[in-house]
Amino acid sequence: MKKLLLVLFLVAVSGGVQAQNMVLDHLAKENELGHSVIVKSNIDIEFSQPKDVYKVRGYRIRIFFDNTQSSRWEAKNAEIKFKNLYPGLNAYQEYVSPYFRVTVGDFLTRLEAVSLWGKLKNEFPTAFVVSHDIPYSLVLDVPDIDAELPDSLGNNLPISVPVVPNQY
Repeated sequence: MKKLLLVLFLVAVSGGVQAQNMVLDHLAKENELGHSVIVKSNIDIEFSQPKDVYKVRGYRIRIFFDNTQSSRWEAKNAEIKFKNLYPGLNAYQEYVSPYFRVTVGDFLTRLEAVSLWGKLKNEFPTAFVVSHDIPYSLVLDVPDIDAELPDSLGNNLPISVPVVPNQY
């Protein structure tokens, strides 16, 4: 009888160790938000977050904003038109019910955004500057963006947009 209890106890303990390993393996995988848990020992638990979780307040230019039936198609066309004109700058298309929106650029200061807006307003007459959260990874260790932007007369003018991390 003692031997049977000992065998049952050993089976239960080994099953518990396997279950614990399965839980640790499951926690170590990234979830849909990009988070994972790293267990160093039974006492130390470290939570990791993807780099883009950390955001800084900045500015972008909204070049499209509408909610008509053809808005999805028009937003895609506005994004493609912008990317063809300014291939070095980021463009973001999003749907926030009930509006399709296209915002462009990643700027830390309003002055930088207004500088680009002045060059965009002929191609995108309804464009305006918006305050926006920007992933910190986009503004950290990024070189200056040098591009040629056409002015109102169609001349290509060089523009340099320095990217400087916030100091606050």
